[in-house]
Order: sequence, then structure tokens, then C-alpha cells
Amino acid sequence: MLSPWTVYFITMLDNWRNVCVGVLVVAGIAVFSIAIALPLLIDILGKDSVWRFFKKIVYISIPAVLLLCILPTSKQAAAIYLIPKVVNNERLKGVASDGMKALRLLENKWIQELSLAPSTPEQPAK
Repeated sequence: MLSPWTVYFITMLDNWRNVCVGVLVVAGIAVFSIAIALPLLIDILGKDSVWRFFKKIVYISIPAVLLLCILPTSKQAAAIYLIPKVVNNERLKGVASDGMKALRLLENKWIQELSLAPSTPEQPAK
């Protein structure tokens, strides 16, 4: 059974992905900014503090990248959850084949009706 909590967590996956993207954007801007001003920062702050800051950015970015790669979107998560439920449902196994049989019978009936319908004479062009 699909609980409200499951629906909530499925819909929140996109928000977590957006947080990961935001962290990566901020980390990328920080790395780019520091790379431009690296000689100046090393002179002012010292080499050790600059490298500690780079390590912090890397330690924050790696989990964000991994989460971004692993977390499905809400649509993907819904498909992951629902498709096995539908495919493994015993009551739904015969629906597809029965539905196709009904469509074929209806199609054949319409074809017969159209082939037996009296043809209307064409109107002469004016």
C-alpha cells in the first residue's frame, strides 16, 4: 500500500537534488574565485589556511556529487516504486491481453461495418 509518507519522500527527492546542485554551484564559484586570487590569498592568509579551505570545499563537494548521481528524481522514484507493484499484481496480469482481444474484436467489427456500408454517390464538381 502506498502511504502518505512514501508519497512525501518521493516528492521531496527533487528538493534534495536541487540542494546538491546548489552546493556544487557555490563550491564551483568558490574554487574559481580562489583560483583567480590564489597568489594574493597565499600572501595574505598563508598557504596552510588556503589549502584547508580547499579541502573543506572538496569534502563538501564529493558527497554532494555522489548524492546527485544516486538520488532519482521524483518521477523516477515513483516509477521504481510503482512499476513492480503493477507488474507483480495478480489481478492486473490478464488485463492487457484481454484488452487487446477486445480492441481487435472492435476493430474487426468496425471494418465489417464500413465495408458493408452503402457507398454514397460522388457529387459532380461545379
